[in-house]
Amino acid sequence: MGRQRMGRRRTGLRWAAGVIGVASAFAMTACGGGPSGPATVRTAQAKAASELYDAAKSEGTVMVYGPFQSTYKPLYDQFTKKYPGVTVKTTDLFGPPLTARLQAETATGKVGADLLATGPVDLGLYAQKGWLTSYKPDGSAALHQKYVGAGNFYVEPLLAEATMFYNTGAVQPAGLPKTWADLQDPKWKGKLALPDPAIPGLSSQSLAAAQKAGVIDDKGLKSLADNATKYATVPAAIQAVATGQKPIGLLAAYQLINNASGSGAPVKYFTLDDGTPATGTGYAVLAKARHPNAAMLLSAWLLTAEAQKGIGELGLQGTTPNAPAPAGGLPGLPDLKIINMDLPAADLSSAQKNLTSIFGDGG
Repeated sequence: MGRQRMGRRRTGLRWAAGVIGVASAFAMTACGGGPSGPATVRTAQAKAASELYDAAKSEGTVMVYGPFQSTYKPLYDQFTKKYPGVTVKTTDLFGPPLTARLQAETATGKVGADLLATGPVDLGLYAQKGWLTSYKPDGSAALHQKYVGAGNFYVEPLLAEATMFYNTGAVQPAGLPKTWADLQDPKWKGKLALPDPAIPGLSSQSLAAAQKAGVIDDKGLKSLADNATKYATVPAAIQAVATGQKPIGLLAAYQLINNASGSGAPVKYFTLDDGTPATGTGYAVLAKARHPNAAMLLSAWLLTAEAQKGIGELGLQGTTPNAPAPAGGLPGLPDLKIINMDLPAADLSSAQKNLTSIFGDGG
């Protein structure tokens, strides 16, 4: 029995070591500030892919700034295979460091990025500052309007979803909670692993979005606090469920749960009928990009069927009308009720104070 537990723990540690950055990046794509000041609008005309490719080949590269870009490397490799001669380079930046970098580069006139891949709230701020180009990539007309930024300053070709998860040896699917209200049932007291909502991140943003969507209120949050054991990080909560310390975990990136399950950990995702939190990643062309055609080509390619399939293979959800569901079994967009995590900074700040008062000040 002791050896069996040790084996499970080693398996859990192997996959947990590789997911911390993904969890952080998932949460930070939803962070940002509100609009500030009028935008100086720069507009780029849409071009056919063949025309963009000819120009992009002469530019040679496209530099993308955004969180945890190595996650998207298989996707970018597909792009380079499709368009030989155009290399995708990346720099991992998000939140305040990304804003500070863009501010400094804009001031000196030496902008290093061609394309941004980050949360729509941040991109709205950058558009207001005049840092982005208004551009409608080929294929964007088919997107639902909620995946197209105001003024056409960005498109969101993909979503990352936060799901619940459980230990497959401890709980049968029929016995899982079905709604947010079910999580508040006293029968789950001491049985739920929750990334600490008092620490800003995926958990707090998901709960803030769920409260704004009306699926949980302060009374429900207090019941959840009574039932759950807090963990400092998402991987720590997943580890607790994978090793059998807790039967059910709340609010981890689906991508992480799918990866953990594929690596042999006895965990599996589940969703709630009244809503699954999700955050979008928007792509925006910089107004002062040195390689604008390569940036526009990549932005447009991400809306193609080929790219949307690749997005699904990464465990993410594409946003085009016929995008496949993420690999691993999560239902696609038509079959999920999505709770939008991309809230304005003022809303997140207010919600964070409330969550901290309910769940305690960290730890």
